[in-house]
Amino acid sequence: MVKKVLMIDDDQVLLELINKKISKSEKAFSITTTNSGEKALSLLKQDEFSIVVTDLQMPEVDGYELLAEICEHYPDIPVIVVTAFGKSKTKQVVIDSGAASYIEKPLIVEELSETIKSILKKQSEGGNLRNSSLEMFIQLIEMEMKTCTIRVTEKKKNQKGVLFFKEGVLIDARSGQIQGVDAAHKILIWNNVNIKIENRCVDIKKKITEDTQAILLEAMRMKDENEDENENEDEDEDEKKSQNKKKTGEKLFTIDVIKETLKNALPDHTDAIKNIIFDNSLVNQTDNLKQLGEIFNAGKLEAIYIDNKEELTNSLIIPDDNISVISFSQKFCRNKIMNALITVP
Repeated sequence: MVKKVLMIDDDQVLLELINKKISKSEKAFSITTTNSGEKALSLLKQDEFSIVVTDLQMPEVDGYELLAEICEHYPDIPVIVVTAFGKSKTKQVVIDSGAASYIEKPLIVEELSETIKSILKKQSEGGNLRNSSLEMFIQLIEMEMKTCTIRVTEKKKNQKGVLFFKEGVLIDARSGQIQGVDAAHKILIWNNVNIKIENRCVDIKKKITEDTQAILLEAMRMKDENEDENENEDEDEDEKKSQNKKKTGEKLFTIDVIKETLKNALPDHTDAIKNIIFDNSLVNQTDNLKQLGEIFNAGKLEAIYIDNKEELTNSLIIPDDNISVISFSQKFCRNKIMNALITVP
């Protein structure tokens, strides 16, 4: 995934030149530019950036103010400071204020690109974990008293968050504009996450004073509540689908419905029906056949007939929300079953 870099400088010509060169030569990151520190703070609220590059001398919000704001509210975003007034004392003040790197003008695009890529590499030097248990991983961090930054991505909604640890203690968290304990709870209730580990933690003020285990337990309680709500929502959604099917005239099959339908439609042949089951492992096959039907304009897939020549029963597959598989005697005409089910109101 291409990382996003935000660059701020009041020299619009320089910004356009850098943007043009980097857009042509770099695939590891893209660059967004603005000539105002105030606009930069607005952009940080709207989008996810991996690095900020800023000039020091700017009108209104200058580089020092911008650096202070980012360190306070976006401590996980490294800042590269660029200045034409380079002095050893200035460099030391900037680094002590929280900047990740310092570059003097005239700016060489290749140097800037290499600095950006070096910082991006550090952000993932500890490796990536996919589909991992975040709770278990945090407990390991606590046990090992590890200092690190954990970048978490929730895959379903592509939400992002960052957890900061110093010697195994959770000291801060951020997700969007939310920070501290609230951000930690928000991140810890996510399921199906990818974890990126950075083996360092910036020197930031400790905003979380609660015990890490207490935060985990509270997050687990919140997760359980969310799962219960989601289950109720899923049940409501299923009910809505069922009601919609009834309204639109679509068939709604259950095993009882199938049995009752066949009993009413074929009263003299109920002994021919050997078995009725649901088998949703066939969903891929039925979906493929549906697509083939659409490609060849064959109409809607109503049923699939399987002739088991070496066995005593044949099968009829009815594709629905639950895929029904009906086994019946070879002597019995499949068309009778198909007609009975296809005409279910």
